[in-house]
Amino acid sequence: MTKEKYFHAVAACFISISAAFAIEPKYPVSLISKDLLENVNVVVRSNKTVFSIISDSSAVHSTHEVYTILNPEAKEFAVKALFYSKLEKVKSLEANLYDGNGNLIKRLKNWEIYDQSVISGYSLYEDNRVKVADLSYGSYPYTVEFICQTRLKFLFYIPSFYVRPGEKIAIEKANFSIDFLKDAVPPRYETRNIEKTSPTISSSEGRISWSWSFENIKAYQQEPFGPTAEEASPIVMAAPTQFNFEGNKGQMSDWNHFGEWINSLSKERKKLPDETARLVENLVKGVESQEERIRILYEYMQSKTRYVSIQIGIGGFQPFEASVVDKVGYGDCKALSNYMVALLEAAGIKSNYTLIRAGKDAQRMISNFPSSQFNHAVVSVPLKNDTVWLECTSQTNPFGYAGTFTGDREALAINEKGALVVKTPEYKPETNVQSRVADIYFQTSGDGMAEIVSTYSGLQYEKNGLNWILDKQNQEQRKWLYENTKIPNFNIISFSIN
Repeated sequence: MTKEKYFHAVAACFISISAAFAIEPKYPVSLISKDLLENVNVVVRSNKTVFSIISDSSAVHSTHEVYTILNPEAKEFAVKALFYSKLEKVKSLEANLYDGNGNLIKRLKNWEIYDQSVISGYSLYEDNRVKVADLSYGSYPYTVEFICQTRLKFLFYIPSFYVRPGEKIAIEKANFSIDFLKDAVPPRYETRNIEKTSPTISSSEGRISWSWSFENIKAYQQEPFGPTAEEASPIVMAAPTQFNFEGNKGQMSDWNHFGEWINSLSKERKKLPDETARLVENLVKGVESQEERIRILYEYMQSKTRYVSIQIGIGGFQPFEASVVDKVGYGDCKALSNYMVALLEAAGIKSNYTLIRAGKDAQRMISNFPSSQFNHAVVSVPLKNDTVWLECTSQTNPFGYAGTFTGDREALAINEKGALVVKTPEYKPETNVQSRVADIYFQTSGDGMAEIVSTYSGLQYEKNGLNWILDKQNQEQRKWLYENTKIPNFNIISFSIN
């Protein structure tokens, strides 16, 4: 064979191999319906989520998500973050990048996936970590594909499925499925903004599957004071009926059963040292007013403790002992609330450890769907004509103040019978007042002196972060006053914030 023929033979061989391994274009932008491209930043080409319940203590969460990113406003969809811990293990994470024509540009390798700790700055200890796959690309439009699987070594919640998780997001196809053993107690579900609320049911190999499918959903644009994109989105919520969390079995078919399980976690954890119990008796001795007795003990708790988060496994739901908090002087919201309940109990005052969804813009509790919906714990003290609310993680909160963090929403008060859905204080306009008295003395030169007293009540206590600077140093408070006093060219001679 001549050299020329040999070259041609080799070249043909390479062409043949290349053709055999050629990858057909996937998800070209040209196939997206024009109706879905109106007022949109990203199109969900496909979102297939399957939650498989293996037993009352294990599950597998699988997702296959494909997003076409049309402009930089949606660049966060190019990043996939999978959080995990000793109870949640990432079994697989695959990430692929395609150009606007659907040609594969990159398949992310394992070493290109970041893996790091996500311990919060306010946590004493967490075992949480995160894997991050970043497919950010500079040429729009482009498409990203994430295929993930996580194994859960507990069964306490089932992630909600938001069909349209935000504003200016259109949906081509989305599917959410839950499957479980035929002879197991079925989970429960609740839907919002869905016409066909019942799932499609199928069975195979001893398992039952519930499935909801969605197609061609246009983007949503929020109007001023209107529902958020999350509130307007079709959503499927689900929850187990029976569960096992690190050997702690329970059920949540109703709130009382849920409350019984929460109660079981704090059983025998409210006992105070004898010395502290005697101190409590002395603190409230001779005080007739029940409300004043509560105030004294709350302010004692504030002066003695500080907030430190501890989130490890069942520790994310179980408070550690009141005696430990009393000794070390710190704890998370669960531990501090449990400690406050113990202090009140030592004074003969009945109170309720209370679970709540905290946060200024937090989603409201779905009170007719018993499930794990909470991220915070506080204490409620029922009195004859009212209820006192105690935020135990703050050293500066005024007695009984809930504010925007926990106010005006439903919560779950845990009592000896189980649990009760209750309402936190609502701050009406007449209570949210800022008043100011100013005496101003002008000189003929145009300069002046002023004595100003500003009083904040209700939610105005949080105005411009006032609540956060109350316990700060003098210089930080002075800086806050300069930043929040809308007068040009002035000097503060003296001030106090009380």
